[in-house]
Amino acid sequence: RRVLFRSTYLPTREHHKNAYQALASYFQDRPSSRRRTDELPWQWQQAGDWERLFHVLCEPDLIELGWDSDEYEMLRYWGVLQENSAHRVQDAFSLLSKLLASPDQPSTRIWGIAARMVDLLSHFDSGARSSGAYDLLAEHWRDVDDLGNLEACLGNKGLLAMRQGRLDDARALFIEQQTVSLQAEKTEGVIRAVCC
Repeated sequence: RRVLFRSTYLPTREHHKNAYQALASYFQDRPSSRRRTDELPWQWQQAGDWERLFHVLCEPDLIELGWDSDEYEMLRYWGVLQENSAHRVQDAFSLLSKLLASPDQPSTRIWGIAARMVDLLSHFDSGARSSGAYDLLAEHWRDVDDLGNLEACLGNKGLLAMRQGRLDDARALFIEQQTVSLQAEKTEGVIRAVCC
């Protein structure tokens, strides 16, 4: 049936591309939902519109919903995007900077998006940029005096340093995590820091 449909209604690659662009435009105008998150990147990918795929993959709602529903599919989209365009995961970090500078976003939402972006970056990067992203987050949490998120950020950066074999750096980060946890009276943060 699909072959018959394609050969009848989409006889050329240009017809095929136009159909995917029309579907993508339809989903682009829809409110954020699981269906939009599933369809929109796929439609732009099929249309070969790498610029629009990049911008969709940088949308905060899509980052949250996409990673929650299928992290590996999001990684696949980024891989395909990087193979077919000049866009890189690192380019998406301008979004993170804007979110951190925006007083409108709740702290938990920023942390969720940032954590997903750092995770994404660590899949495609040697780790130096991931470490820098944690530095950016830590600076923000210090500026807004959010000790809970600062503690988590330091712990995650410590784990990244351990994976990179930078054990002295990891130890220093876990000690700082423990100090911040004590200041915030977060027992679980102290336990995490000590266990690492």
